[in-house]
Order: sequence, then C-alpha cells, then structure tokens
Amino acid sequence: MIKKEDIIRNTLIQEIVRIDMFKIMDISNILKIIDPIMKEHGFEFSSNDVYDVNISINDPQELITQKFITNVNKTTNYQYVKDDEQFVLNEFMIFFQKSKFKGYRNIDVYIDVFCEIMEKILESENVSIKRIGIRKINRVIGKNLEIISKIFKDDDINLEEIKQYEGYKNDRKKILQDENKNSMNVFKSLDKGIGIVEQEEIPMYRTTLDIDAYYRKFDENINTESIKSKMKDLSDTVFKQYISYENDTLLRILTNKNDIEDLEICEGVNNID
Repeated sequence: MIKKEDIIRNTLIQEIVRIDMFKIMDISNILKIIDPIMKEHGFEFSSNDVYDVNISINDPQELITQKFITNVNKTTNYQYVKDDEQFVLNEFMIFFQKSKFKGYRNIDVYIDVFCEIMEKILESENVSIKRIGIRKINRVIGKNLEIISKIFKDDDINLEEIKQYEGYKNDRKKILQDENKNSMNVFKSLDKGIGIVEQEEIPMYRTTLDIDAYYRKFDENINTESIKSKMKDLSDTVFKQYISYENDTLLRILTNKNDIEDLEICEGVNNID
C-alpha cells in the first residue's frame, strides 16, 4: 500500500475544501474582519469571476443550502485569489479551490487558512454548519487504452465498446456512508476523444476519479479545532480511497523516479519535486 511519504507525483486536476452553513447575516462585516488575514497569506480580494467554480453536490440527501445557491457567479460571491488558488465566500458557504498541482504536496496549509476564516465567522455570527467536505478530482489522458484503463482499476470496463464508439463514457457512482463517521461520493469514468500530436489527430483516452468525502452531522457547539480535525480526517479518507485503486500502473506513476514515457501518457501526471 502506498503511503503519502512515498509519493513523488500526483494525478490531481482539482481540489476543493468546502463548508456549507446557514446563514451569514452580515457578510460585509465578515469581509472586513478576514481581509487582513487573507492579505497576510498573499490572497487579494476580487469581485470578478476568475475561475469556473464547481459548486454541485451529489449527496443522496439534498442539502438545504443548495436550494439557495443557484449561481455562484453572481456578484454576491466574494473571492480571495492567489495564482491558481481561491477562497470564495457567500452567505451560505465558504470554499477553497486549487487547480494546478506541480510541486504540490498536501492540503494542510489551506486547511489552516480555512480554519482561520471560520474562527472569525463563528466569533461574529450564529451560523449552523450543515456540511464539511473535501473533494479531489484526478484525471489522466493518454494514447494507449490498455494502459489508461488500468490506472484506476475497474473490473467493469468494456475496452472493446470504448474502442468502437467515439465519445463512449463508462460512468459509475458509488455512495459510501458511515453514520458514525463520514460519507463519500465516488465517480469514475473512462472515455474516448481525439487529441492532436505533432499536428496529427489521434485517438486519446481519459480516465477520471472524483472523490468527495464529507460530514453532515455535528455537535451544536462545533469549534475551529473540531472543524480542523474533521477536515484532516476527510483528507486522509480521500487519500485512502484513492489508494484503494492502487495497481502496478498507478504505483509506478506515483512512486517511480524513472521515466514513464513508455506509458504513453499525454497529460495528467504532476511532479511534486
């Protein structure tokens, strides 16, 4: 089994840390309080729509705050941005999103900033936390279907169907729930498209593994230490689920310092060092 310290590469394309709550009544006051904190961490305030923000939640039970969040691109969303990273805040949620992962090691530093923000919110507002979640999306694109299909192991994939039908997609959703701990939504897909290599169009194959772990049950008097503990637990849960797909191909990608060129991977493997 791979350990975190063994990894020298990752396959991440997006990472989201999110808290849904009900409800921040005076968001302008919260922004005044957290603005110095965010600037100290190198984040600049922006009211522009800088990134495509994925705010959908696919839990088996509808989340009450989702009814109020219909469009994250409205001007009622406030962003603190640094390079490819952003914190977004509105009356019903706060989330962190990152989209580039070369040289990236772990999520802990962002959890710490997140909890600094939550501490100020809890000190100033009587909010009710409805959900704490961490979502990590992994994706690898390559030319060899047999190799790409084995990166995240799956016994249900029909390679002949994928070869035959351009655009074919094999999707599965798995809901894992533990009433005493956390729950998880896992999505996996493998699809075919066309890529351009040296001005020539060739078939490409893309495999995606999307893991969203979350808590939805909390004590009434939840504090930032408890939030931080739950976030780190969720981070470990996502990692364990990711590694549960471990096989020789994924092991080689994540831990082998030698070249992986013969795997014919075109995109999706990020070097940590």
